[in-house]
Amino acid sequence: MEKTKYEIVLDQIEAFKNKYYLNQVFKGGMYFIGLFISFFTVAAISEYLFEFSTFWRGMILAFFGLANVYLLLRYIGIPLFKMFGGSGRMSTEEAAKEIGTLIPDIDDKLLNTIQLKESNIQNYDLILASLEQRTKTLLIHKFSSSIKLSANRDKLKFVLIPISIVLLIVLWDSSILLKSTERLLNYQDEYIPEAPFGFNLKNNELVVLQGEDLTVEVELDGSEFPSIVKVMTDDGRFSMLKEKSNRFTHKFKGVNESFDFSFEGNGFKSKKYHVVVIPRPRINELKVELQYPKYLNRPNETVINNGDLIIPEGTVLAYKLRLENINEYKFEFKDTTIRNKSAIGLNQFLYAPGASQDYLISYKNDQIDSFKVKHFHMDIIKDQYPNIAISESIDSADVFNRYFSGNAEDDYGLKTVKFYLRSIRDGKMVFDTSIVVQSGINLTKSRFFFNMNFSDIDIQLEDDIEYYFVVWDNDGVNGSKSSKSRIFKYNIPGQAEYREEIQKNRDKVKNDLEDAMKKMKDYQKKVDKLKNNFLNREEQWKNKKLLEDVINQREELNQDLEDILNDFNKNESFNEKFDQYNEEIQEKREKIQDLMESLMDEELKKLLEEMQKLLDQEQENISEDDLNELEMDVDKMNEEMENTLEMLKRMDVEKGIEDKAKQLEELAKKQEKNAEDTENKNMSNEDLKKKEEDIEKEYNQIKKDLEELKKKNDELKSPLDMDPKLNQDANQEINDSKEQLDKNKNQKSSDSQKSAAEKMKEDAQSLQNMLQSASAQQEQIDMDALRDLLENVVRLSFEQESLLDEIKETDVTDPHFLDLVRAQRKIIDDNKIVKDSLNELMKRVPMISTTIGNEVRDIDYNLKKSLDNLEERKTTVALSSEQYVMTSYNNIALLLSEALEQLQSQMKSKMGGNGSCNNPGGQGQKPASGNMSLQQMKDALKKQMDQMKQGSNPGGQKPGDMPGPGGKKPGEGLSSKEIAKMAAEQGAIRKSLEKLRQQKNADGSGNGNKLNDLIKELEQMEEDLVNKRFDRDLVKRQQDILTRLLEHEKAERERDFDDKRKSNSGKNRDNSNLKSFLEYKRKQEEQIELLKTLNPDLRFYYKSKANEYFNTIEN
Repeated sequence: MEKTKYEIVLDQIEAFKNKYYLNQVFKGGMYFIGLFISFFTVAAISEYLFEFSTFWRGMILAFFGLANVYLLLRYIGIPLFKMFGGSGRMSTEEAAKEIGTLIPDIDDKLLNTIQLKESNIQNYDLILASLEQRTKTLLIHKFSSSIKLSANRDKLKFVLIPISIVLLIVLWDSSILLKSTERLLNYQDEYIPEAPFGFNLKNNELVVLQGEDLTVEVELDGSEFPSIVKVMTDDGRFSMLKEKSNRFTHKFKGVNESFDFSFEGNGFKSKKYHVVVIPRPRINELKVELQYPKYLNRPNETVINNGDLIIPEGTVLAYKLRLENINEYKFEFKDTTIRNKSAIGLNQFLYAPGASQDYLISYKNDQIDSFKVKHFHMDIIKDQYPNIAISESIDSADVFNRYFSGNAEDDYGLKTVKFYLRSIRDGKMVFDTSIVVQSGINLTKSRFFFNMNFSDIDIQLEDDIEYYFVVWDNDGVNGSKSSKSRIFKYNIPGQAEYREEIQKNRDKVKNDLEDAMKKMKDYQKKVDKLKNNFLNREEQWKNKKLLEDVINQREELNQDLEDILNDFNKNESFNEKFDQYNEEIQEKREKIQDLMESLMDEELKKLLEEMQKLLDQEQENISEDDLNELEMDVDKMNEEMENTLEMLKRMDVEKGIEDKAKQLEELAKKQEKNAEDTENKNMSNEDLKKKEEDIEKEYNQIKKDLEELKKKNDELKSPLDMDPKLNQDANQEINDSKEQLDKNKNQKSSDSQKSAAEKMKEDAQSLQNMLQSASAQQEQIDMDALRDLLENVVRLSFEQESLLDEIKETDVTDPHFLDLVRAQRKIIDDNKIVKDSLNELMKRVPMISTTIGNEVRDIDYNLKKSLDNLEERKTTVALSSEQYVMTSYNNIALLLSEALEQLQSQMKSKMGGNGSCNNPGGQGQKPASGNMSLQQMKDALKKQMDQMKQGSNPGGQKPGDMPGPGGKKPGEGLSSKEIAKMAAEQGAIRKSLEKLRQQKNADGSGNGNKLNDLIKELEQMEEDLVNKRFDRDLVKRQQDILTRLLEHEKAERERDFDDKRKSNSGKNRDNSNLKSFLEYKRKQEEQIELLKTLNPDLRFYYKSKANEYFNTIEN
């Protein structure tokens, strides 16, 4: 169908639109190309100039791309889209307007025609005719020809200018665009600025094990080299070490993570290099549990991250490893290798080393070909031998008694300590024993104490004693090991040395005692002067100085007496072991010990200290009683020192004669042996004659010693009625024997020797009989004197009692009162005679207790005080003193009665006994270890009574001062230590009586039950003392206990005289206290303080413990 003209117009309009958009594409293409080249040139030149980093190059490239995409869409893409009918294409009316603009002749005709066509006018035919006319006119023009594509030539400048610039740059240096373009396109790559030199990394590979150092080396290529090259990392820039002009190095220390680095020199940079870190095979935790041997009693320990070990032998090692990046490890020990090729996580194993060694641990992972090695060392500490050090002390009172303190130590633990003792006689072992000192110790160090008394074993003169200690450790691996202390030796002297040493020590004791008596005289003068100064009220500073001298001299005397006592005990203990005392000498020996001990008065020391304190405080209230007590102490010391010395001399004479008798018997045996050897010709006549000369020499020495003993006896105040000499002279026979030997007449020589031996025996028997006779005669004299003395004491007691009754009934104004005063003075005079007689008897009769001396001094004191008070008409105080006098007289009578009974029993024992002449009555048995004899019990109780009386009169008050109602009770003035000691003594007496009761009931007779009441009273007294319960009947109850004990002793003596004799003879060696003594030695410093501060006001349990302790140390 043929188109209408209007439709042709519309087709032309569509053609116009297409050409319009095509023109837009042409024009936009030129814009796009120009901008694209411009942007490219700017970016390339910028990159060339500034060498952006990868980030900025990426940003530039992204911007360039986005900008070009936008321009492409804006100038080309959108016009093409509209040209092909896309949305936004211009409408017909818009095209008509654009055509009208481009073709002036058409103007708005085309637009009006289109609008007319689209209008709804009713006169359609008219409109149609009009359109026809209009289209004819419009068809004259070709609408698309109005758009000239060539009109875009002027836009070529936007393309040509950028292209010209690019061409110029290319012609100048194409690399400016090419390389910069390359860098922009490969923005992620690192590009190095061109430099006049090149960086050449010499490392073959950049791989390092974690934690190790990495050294990089770079070599520069070119003609010019920078003086400084730096290495750059994320952590900073570091100057490299210049090795040569073109070679530099740098060490990265302890590399743990992978990283990048590059080089820089003179502003030029190298490319980046990457370091790869290989994970290090690591033992994160190395635990070694040390499983110690059980015998060490040591808890297991764990060592962490330390393979160097110091361990005891026998320790098992439990290794526990926590691994990281390890696939395989091995432990290479001295004797084995432990390997694991599939190690992961926690690994563990056990190893028991046998010796010290170096060992290594090696490990690796899949990324490492070689093993990583760690070297360690373990020291195995062998169980060392134990060490022992011994210190020996000799008892000052007993040369055979040895005290040892020892220190034993071991590296891991001690097991046992033993004491070894052996005795060698004539080259042969006669005694060999061991004693366990400690066992089951289980300590690395141990201090111990041990006591050994050689007198407890069978030893003889000339024996050699060897002793030592051995300690064992608790080695559980190799078995217990031992070490020995140094060997101690004690060589007992021979017979001659023994006698010489004994006599030398006896003479020393006597001489030292005489020296002490001389010092005592000076001490007495100072005490008298001190008393006069106080009574005359001399200046206080003089009194203070004099009192200090008195105290110092008294302490010096105490020390001298203590040394004398130690020397005496030491000498007598040595003598006793090899020479048994007879009963009389034993009693004298014990009496001498008691006298010496009583000389060291602790109460007086306290009194002197109190007086010193008063003077220091400038007080003048030192009483006359205190001064009187000082005087009494002087009198006591003078009397007892004199008695002691006299008894020492007497014992020296009696023991000397007894020794000479024994020596003659021994010499007779030697003579008989020599006679036998002479008769049998067992040796040459020359040797036999030499032995005979030795016998003669010893015999003559005995004769000289007897002459010396006669002189000593004559020097005694009451010499024994005897003439110690040899009645039979054996010298002639000895000389005959030697002459016969010279003539080789051995038989006749032997007969003469036998005759000499018989005479020696006769002389020995004669000496023993003489000593026995003289002793018996002296005992009879002493017994008669003792009986007379007892009668006088009883008489004076009655006289004092009668006088006391008269004074009570007589008024002080009565003229008869003066007669009573004179009667009191007469009793004082009579008492002096009794006192002198008693002192003489005490020097000879050991049965007389030292307590009697204290009672006599109390009588002197109270008689004087009573007389002074009577003269002053103070009858109440005088009666109190007289009452004390009566009590003391009664006590003395009781004690003298006991002594008389003992002396009578001793004489009966000698007459009725069947013992040898030199030991009448036979030897007595020692009491059982740990028991007290009845005599010891009585002495202890009497001593306690004195302490109780003194304790109630502190500060020097005398028994004559009767305490009033407000006074202190008996015992209250005693110290805590004294009370505890008294309680301990009570306990010891009670235990001894309990043992005696058990012994007497052993035969089923029930005789021991008679002691029940006495034991019960002792228990009550002990409890009262421990709990410090004192009342005014304390002394009376103690007196009742003593009375019961005396009654029991009398009954026992009458019932079984022989048993009593045995119990009183011999020496009671108490060895039951060794452990306690050693314990005391170990805690000596602590216990000294305890003894000073112990307070009896404790709970009963602790008081009982204190009582037991004191009981132990006292026994």
